[in-house]
Amino acid sequence: KSRELPSKEESLPYSNPLFTHPDLRQQMRYIAQFITYKCSHILSHGMLRNRQRWGVAYTHSGWKNLVMWKATRIENPKGRFLADPFVISRDGKDYCFVEDYDYASQRGCISVYACGAQGATCVGLALSEPFHLSFPYLFEHKNTLYMVPESAKNKDIRIYECVSFPCEWKLKRVVMSGVSAADNMIFKQGDYWWLFTNMNPQSNAEHCSELSAFYTDDPIEGEWTPHAANPLIIDPARARNGGILFDETSVYRVVQRFGYMQYGAGSAIYKITQLDPERYAETLLCEIKPNFFKRLLGTHHMHSNGVITAFDFVEKTKLD
Repeated sequence: KSRELPSKEESLPYSNPLFTHPDLRQQMRYIAQFITYKCSHILSHGMLRNRQRWGVAYTHSGWKNLVMWKATRIENPKGRFLADPFVISRDGKDYCFVEDYDYASQRGCISVYACGAQGATCVGLALSEPFHLSFPYLFEHKNTLYMVPESAKNKDIRIYECVSFPCEWKLKRVVMSGVSAADNMIFKQGDYWWLFTNMNPQSNAEHCSELSAFYTDDPIEGEWTPHAANPLIIDPARARNGGILFDETSVYRVVQRFGYMQYGAGSAIYKITQLDPERYAETLLCEIKPNFFKRLLGTHHMHSNGVITAFDFVEKTKLD
């Protein structure tokens, strides 16, 4: 856009080796690893009917005091899995909105659960469309509750307004159309409302490499302006959103980590240290590894409102 290269980064010691094209030994090792993975997948998936199945757990605490192994699991419905939890408290009760994915239709909708001290109860279906929905991000503006679910399969970013909490919603606005954008988050920071999104410029299903931001004065009626530094991050190790956390005036972005042939192998929390229309910076606070329950394969999402904190996890299990 400016026809100029960015300023060069400060020189620092470099400890990694010189990266070159893989030699024959490295290629053979990779091929052997890939074949082993495929054979294991065919045996587990085809013959044993095992699936990677996501689940959600929660605890009544703030996110900084979270002890993940103490969390209460929400039971997955038969033939489905739950993921991408976002929590909210209303009238003395705590609720968790989740992606509710059906294996048979291969499509997700948004369901809501009431989260009590003794366990969770499904309240009902909050939102369903003819296309896949996930990541039911919630925000409030002028005493009205809104949801920004991921609708990348429909090539748009859309905002729904809550008509009757928690299960009646209506489409309020299509923010952008003709885009492939995942894991959208809208929040107020400083003088602006911000939209963080993992947008793919080639409009395909790969959403893990770039983080982009847009800002506006009004998230419902205003026009969204691209951040001057878009994409803010080009790094598949930390670009993709995995939730958001707040602490007084600070904002923390949860990011997804990926492993070899494993989507959502872990997550990390970054504190946003600088955010304005020209600049963006964040620093690593901590990493989250899937060690809190037995035999987990990964975790990639966390959200908290200070009263209740929820996160997801993935394990290999026989599909019911």
